[in-house]
Amino acid sequence: MRIIQGIYKNYSFKQYKGDNTRPTTERVKEQLFDLLSNLVDFSDLSVLDLFAGTGNIGLEFLSRGAVNVTSVDADKRNQFYIQSVMKELKVTNWNFVRQDALKFVQSIQLDYDIIFADPPYLYSQIHDLQQQLHSVGVNHTKTLIVVIEHPIRVKLKEEMLLFKKEIGDTCLSVYKYH
Repeated sequence: MRIIQGIYKNYSFKQYKGDNTRPTTERVKEQLFDLLSNLVDFSDLSVLDLFAGTGNIGLEFLSRGAVNVTSVDADKRNQFYIQSVMKELKVTNWNFVRQDALKFVQSIQLDYDIIFADPPYLYSQIHDLQQQLHSVGVNHTKTLIVVIEHPIRVKLKEEMLLFKKEIGDTCLSVYKYH
């Protein structure tokens, strides 16, 4: 697992021994950022990374110039891992919140430009999460891009869907709210 582009390009994450993460593969990450590069300028973004795991996606956004990233994950092992990466790279514009992602979304106080959610593939509340993200999107004060990474077998609502990209057994569903 490594950072693909930007100021942290080629940074390789130390092996993480936790069994509670399923990092986004490099192939999916490349597709994600290629798709997003056609929609946004990374240099001015405020990003929310839900189910952050190792912090792979959050750091990729920061590497490409995001102004700030908030990573949310309920597991304290993931918190310690991400905080060790922050310290190693001396990253100051990366925040970590240890909380259940669905509960965090229900209480969002800030305007983000992009929300990326990569729940576990067996996450039973994915439709509740999507509904909460939709509520955030329609009440947002500026344009918001929401990306949900999920297994192809999981069918999400297509209201406000900009496009879907299937990569192997993974699907990136991208929503845009104005």
